[in-house]
Amino acid sequence: MKTFKILFITALATIVLAACNNTSEEKDNGKMDSGSKSGMMKEKSDKEMTATFMGDFKGESGHTVSGKTKIKDGKLMLTDFKTDEGPDLHVYLSKGTDVKDAKEISKIDLKESEQTFDLAGIDVEKYDTVLIYCDKAHELFGSAMYSDKTADMMGNFKGLNDKKVTGMVTLNDNKLMLSDFSTDKGPDLHVYLVKNDKIESGVSLGKVDLKNKEQSFSIPKDINLKDYKKVVIYCDEAHVMFGEAVL
Repeated sequence: MKTFKILFITALATIVLAACNNTSEEKDNGKMDSGSKSGMMKEKSDKEMTATFMGDFKGESGHTVSGKTKIKDGKLMLTDFKTDEGPDLHVYLSKGTDVKDAKEISKIDLKESEQTFDLAGIDVEKYDTVLIYCDKAHELFGSAMYSDKTADMMGNFKGLNDKKVTGMVTLNDNKLMLSDFSTDKGPDLHVYLVKNDKIESGVSLGKVDLKNKEQSFSIPKDINLKDYKKVVIYCDEAHVMFGEAVL
């Protein structure tokens, strides 16, 4: 009888221990699943914060809208922006040009060519288009489809030494591209890739066309773009920097 009791107690203890082990494993698995999900969410968040999305505006519904949009570091930026006037224009993020499921961001300023909006808490990868929409008239004024430009290096020009230089520069696929570019006139303007604030650290990619807003220059394959911090518009004859764009 005593032997039977001992065997019964031993078997019962084994069952209890097995149940505890299963519960522990389930908890551990739960922790791993939770950690994995957390890691994936963090990875996605990090990507959104480091990725750059860009697009060009075009008019819709017979309206004129122009300029560029850039999404970076949780901000939506409009540059060189112009639009037809409307009574109640707002900027939205959408999938395509349908405003039905779009995310309203803010009301826009009709007179400002450079505008910035906060995108905190918004998953920009759920959308692919920036809309300019008139809430009052229920009419689409313009749109800009954007795409991931993480591999590109970009910057906006500003003037130096009392000179005026505007526009955007993009470096990608061994090409340097100027868009919406404008500069004060100079006798011998060139575009340089520069490592620091000194032109001596730079390399000239070619002479600038003063009348062309869209220009492209080839970048030698032996140049490591990571070594360069700025694109400079420089007058070789006068030895003066006209403008720069920090990459």
